Amino acid sequence: MDDVVADVCARMGLDGGDACLVQRSANVLFRLPGEGVMLRLSPQSVDGLVRIALDLARAGVPIGELTSRVPQALVSGDWRATAWELHPALDGRLPAADLARPLAALHAAKLSGLPGWDLVGTIRDFLAPLRSVGSAWAYERLGLPTAELVERLLARCDEIERALTTVAWTLPTGTVHGDAHPGNLLRATDGRVLLCDLDTVAEGPREVDLVPAAHGVARFGRDRRDYESFAERYGFDVLGAPAWPVLRRLRDLQLAVYLLPRPPADPVASAELEHRLRTVLDGDDNARWHRFTAFA
Repeated sequence: MDDVVADVCARMGLDGGDACLVQRSANVLFRLPGEGVMLRLSPQSVDGLVRIALDLARAGVPIGELTSRVPQALVSGDWRATAWELHPALDGRLPAADLARPLAALHAAKLSGLPGWDLVGTIRDFLAPLRSVGSAWAYERLGLPTAELVERLLARCDEIERALTTVAWTLPTGTVHGDAHPGNLLRATDGRVLLCDLDTVAEGPREVDLVPAAHGVARFGRDRRDYESFAERYGFDVLGAPAWPVLRRLRDLQLAVYLLPRPPADPVASAELEHRLRTVLDGDDNARWHRFTAFA
């Protein structure tokens, strides 16, 4: 990874001598404080991401901005690199209420050529390859062979997909973020709150972007007053919407499976993963979840 950072920085004309790793998950992030840049390395194509980020910026949506000082979407080995304006590190997450205004601005943006929102399809594509991957963790913790666990989760995908076809949507279809939670907010030095992580921007029902804040209250017991402030600022309370029950089940599924390919070694986080999966398999809407301590 050091060689990739050095190669990308040289070709972008950046000094990467102070590069500091801040995240290594689906994408890898490095802060370059001296250059005021966040370097983002992705294993998949980012051409669509770059186009969407530029379109949103032109539409005046408050987002984390691509830096205009360097060439974008460079390829280095198996990685695609983009460079973003660096904003101050946050001491914890911003409140959900701060999500409302930038999210409303994104929803008002008229973008063309967006992919259709299909979170069920994304989860299905994520799970399907795991059928052929043996995992002692699944059997030890859940008493299920990995293939059987995956089949049951894929069956849940099918159930949710069928339910989505019957939902009476309240809000108009339009531009959606696709993963709109407070962890995807930045605060600029001038105080503006910005949306980041734009990989999942799509055309879809706007209710989907209101679910993470509501789900935080329903499943994690987060501050309901903060959620109510979010709903008031946005102008819609998804908890009373016809789409809420099925979208809640979809959010449950999304947050239960994303660590399944690499179950955490930390015993508390591993127990939480087991708890979430059991909750989904049992259809338990009342169980309280907690953040993964090793991935907070």
